[in-house]
Amino acid sequence: MTIGREGILKIYGDTNTLHNNISRHADQVSYQRELAALMKIEEKHVIYFSNRVVNELMKTPEVTRRNKLKGDSEKRTRVANDEKLLRIDTQIGQSTTINCPIMSLVQDQGMLEEFVKRGLDQLDAEHISQAVCNKCNVFLTLDEAIIKRHYAWLKKDFNIRALKPTRLFDLLEGALFFGHLHP
Repeated sequence: MTIGREGILKIYGDTNTLHNNISRHADQVSYQRELAALMKIEEKHVIYFSNRVVNELMKTPEVTRRNKLKGDSEKRTRVANDEKLLRIDTQIGQSTTINCPIMSLVQDQGMLEEFVKRGLDQLDAEHISQAVCNKCNVFLTLDEAIIKRHYAWLKKDFNIRALKPTRLFDLLEGALFFGHLHP
């Protein structure tokens, strides 16, 4: 696996890779493996998140679970380019002026539209767009559909790999064994 554009492995974590999302499936061995691999990765590597993750987890109806997910996301590092200012709406009254910034959770609307045209659903497209725009080279996810259907073109066109935690861990362990990161 090659190191990222800036010589660093930069990992963006999908909402489904938050510990409390994975541990909901603790009765399934495959999820136990994913959580164990994720925890090993986190020992040595930073995992990034964006407001897209926060907005998604805030829709969790159960308050206790939502708070656990929020705590999980806060253990990660926020991407540098998290929101984009679209415009500032101004309301002027007789004695008051109110400026309201209008923000987008996506840095590149054209890229987002391309991802949706290629078959990613809106939320996944927003996550991956944020990862690409923030120069991440790994999109960590448990979503098999993203990995199976979109891995090749995301890698070729945007130099980002959609991987499960177990696969990334295996690649990193192999890189350590051979003394470098390889494909």
